Amino acid sequence: MHVLVDGLSATSYSGRHVLLGHLEQLAAGAAGRHEFFVLYHSSNAELRRLNAPNVHWLAVPESVRDWKRRLLWQAVSLNRVIRETRAHLIFNPAGTVFPSSSVPQVSLAQNPWCLTPSLHQSLRDRGKAFLQRRAYRHAVSRAALMAYNSEFMRQAYRRNAGGIQEHDSLIAYQGLDDETHDAALRMRDQVKKQRLRILAVSVMAPWKNVESLLEALRIVRGRKIPAKLNIVGPWSDPAYERRIRQKVSELDLDESVCITGRVPREELYRQYSEAAVFCLLSRCESFGIPALEAQLFGAPAVISDACAMPEICGAGALGVPADDVERAAGALVELLDDERRWNELSERAVENASRFRWPECSRPLLRMFDLVKGD
Repeated sequence: MHVLVDGLSATSYSGRHVLLGHLEQLAAGAAGRHEFFVLYHSSNAELRRLNAPNVHWLAVPESVRDWKRRLLWQAVSLNRVIRETRAHLIFNPAGTVFPSSSVPQVSLAQNPWCLTPSLHQSLRDRGKAFLQRRAYRHAVSRAALMAYNSEFMRQAYRRNAGGIQEHDSLIAYQGLDDETHDAALRMRDQVKKQRLRILAVSVMAPWKNVESLLEALRIVRGRKIPAKLNIVGPWSDPAYERRIRQKVSELDLDESVCITGRVPREELYRQYSEAAVFCLLSRCESFGIPALEAQLFGAPAVISDACAMPEICGAGALGVPADDVERAAGALVELLDDERRWNELSERAVENASRFRWPECSRPLLRMFDLVKGD
C-alpha cells in the first residue's frame, strides 16, 4: 500500500513531534509492505530527520505554509500527487480531510483552538475558527477513519459535528520519545529536587493562562511558603510576554519568577528534574506533552480541568478550574507543604507517564492498513 502523508501543517514543535512519532512507528511496522510519501515544505524540513527506507519526502512550494494558500494548492494539485505516488490512502494529522481526494482518508485530530470560543478575540480569529469548525465537521462525515489524540478531542469533535457520526474512530495518544524516558530514568537519581520549585513549560500563548498561575503563586507565598516559579518555553505573542512580565512586577514577584524563554533539550530535562511541581492552567489543551514529560521526571502536576490534561495526567495530577486561583493555590500548597502527599503523587506521576511510549501509542493507527481491501 502507498500512503500519502500530509506534513504541510506540522510547523510547530508539538505538530512535528506527533507526526514523526507516529510515522516512525507506522513505517517500522509496515517495512516491506507499505510505502509512505510525505508532503513537506522548507519551513518544516526538520521532518526529514526521520530516515526510513520506506518513507519518501515530497517538497512543495514554501507558500503553502499559509493556510489559505495551502487550501488552494490542495484543491489544484492533490489528485495529481495521488496519481504520481499511486497512493491508496491519505493520512492527514491536521484533523481535516481533503475535499477533492479520490482515495480514502485517515484524519488525526489534535488541535482544539477553533472549538474554544473564548480564545477568539479578533474578527480574524473568529473567521478562521468558523472555517476550521466547518472543516472539522466535514472531516467527521468524510474520513474513512477519525483518529483523536484524546477522548477529550473526540467529544469536542462530536459536539461540533452536531450529531454527525464518524464512519469509524479510535484514540491514538501521543508518546514520549526514548531519549526523554532514558533521561528521566538517569536524572531521577542524579538531580536533587528543589522542593519549593514550580515549573511551567509550554509555547506560551494567551490561552496558557500564565496570569492565573502568577496569582496562585502570590497566594502560595502569602501563606508563608517561599515557592519559586520557572516559566520555560518560547512566547507565541510578544505582547503577551510583555503583559506577563508586567504582571510579575505588579504582583511583586520579580525575585520569585524566572522567565527563561526557549531552552536546549538538555536544559529542559534539568528543569524537569529539579521541579517539585509542574503547573499549567491552560484553557485549551488537546493533550499536554510538557505536563506528561514533567511527570516522567517525578513532578506531580497541577492542571486545569477544562481540557485533556486530567485524562492524560491521570492520578499523578490535581485538576482545578482554569481561573480559580484559590483552588490552584490550594493544590500547590498541598504538594509543596506535605511531603507525604508529594511522594504519593510523584510516584503516581512517574507510573502514569511511563505508559506513554510510541510503540503502544501508535498501535491503534495500524488499523488504517485495513481500510483498503486487498492490501
